[in-house]
Amino acid sequence: IKGMLDLLKSCLYDKDRDVRKAAVKALIDLVKVVPGEQIRETLDLLNPCLYDKERDVRSAVAGVVSNLASISKVVPVKRIKEILDLLKPLLADKDKYVRAVAAFVVSTLGSKIPEGEIKAILTMLKPWLSDKDKDVRKATINALKHLVKVVPMEQIQDILNLLKSCLYDKDKDVSYAAVDTLRDSVKVAPVEQIQDILNLLKSFLS
Repeated sequence: IKGMLDLLKSCLYDKDRDVRKAAVKALIDLVKVVPGEQIRETLDLLNPCLYDKERDVRSAVAGVVSNLASISKVVPVKRIKEILDLLKPLLADKDKYVRAVAAFVVSTLGSKIPEGEIKAILTMLKPWLSDKDKDVRKATINALKHLVKVVPMEQIQDILNLLKSCLYDKDKDVSYAAVDTLRDSVKVAPVEQIQDILNLLKSFLS
């Protein structure tokens, strides 16, 4: 494994974008078998790719992160924070596709996100609810849909406040995604917030 990582490291700096992209994609499969003690080294390899001039290279990083997050026996929950740190530049990327991919990966992290990081993630996601690209807005709402199931009770209101602005989005698919997420939130919201959610849905559907 060590030899493969060393080889891929040189490819990640290659002047040819296709070589760099191929190297990142190779890491997507490699992380499935990387021993736990070498995960940190794998994550460090990805740092320069976060700022690669080619969007396909940057978005491919999210694929590696997604695999890392999904293999719980390889990636301890304590390492989720390191994974989130890798995603932060992608959430703020100049390219709409990269931002949408990053938002989707955040949504797949689910219950593995430490409670202390949820507020920071919500802060990062908020600007993309008003992104000019509808796919970015939908991906962000999808992230909130997963997060609302795992956030502490006192933070559910933060998510509800974010969703209110999405109900009347100019794109109907974005609006319906917000409605779907609000419906899901009824299942986990404190009793005192359920009526507020139902009122929001009733107002939108009437």
